[in-house]
Amino acid sequence: MIVDLSHPIEDGIQTFPGGWHPNVAIQTLGRLCVEGRRSTRIELGTHTATHIDAPSHFIEDGDSIDRIPLELITGAASVIDFRHLSHRTAVSAEAMVAALPDELHTPRVLLRFGWSKHYNTPTFYDSYPYLTLEAAEVLIDKGVRLLGYDTPSPDDPNNGRGAELDSPVHKVLLTSNVWLVEYLNNLDALPVNVHFCALPLPLVGVDGAPARCIGVVDD
Repeated sequence: MIVDLSHPIEDGIQTFPGGWHPNVAIQTLGRLCVEGRRSTRIELGTHTATHIDAPSHFIEDGDSIDRIPLELITGAASVIDFRHLSHRTAVSAEAMVAALPDELHTPRVLLRFGWSKHYNTPTFYDSYPYLTLEAAEVLIDKGVRLLGYDTPSPDDPNNGRGAELDSPVHKVLLTSNVWLVEYLNNLDALPVNVHFCALPLPLVGVDGAPARCIGVVDD
């Protein structure tokens, strides 16, 4: 069975809630009745809907999205369940150690918070559970290279743009070359072990890209 793990991209959906990051705009260019063919103009930010953050999103000399290792974006992944957490709850280092298997045999980890049900609402951005810096360091020490989650960020909602601490968890993960798959959908449908595939657009020199993500589950 193949599970679609991406949110659809539609006209008008919100991306990051900031005036400098506009909502998606989808407009008709070619028309069957005039130009004899359909074509469409799409305006969207690189961090729209389900997407991958490249290190260059926050790191001056970090890799861009076209340089993501292809062997990293497909393969076995471990799904770690945090659905018991309430709004704005931090995952501590101790909680991360307890949730991870003793032996992690894959560099791909998906964190399941059950948060995708809030997608495209204000709650999605202002109340999600998040990681402490120490929890992020546990993942780095475990050899994680691709980290996905069904929330908009690994950081405390209070630590966004303009805060005294702007996105410290993003920065420690991306500095360690951990690529981030954000806004995942349907993680509830996955078992603990799954074959994961995340395919971003190969935008040269760019800080991230929307991605079609799937989970392949043995029948």
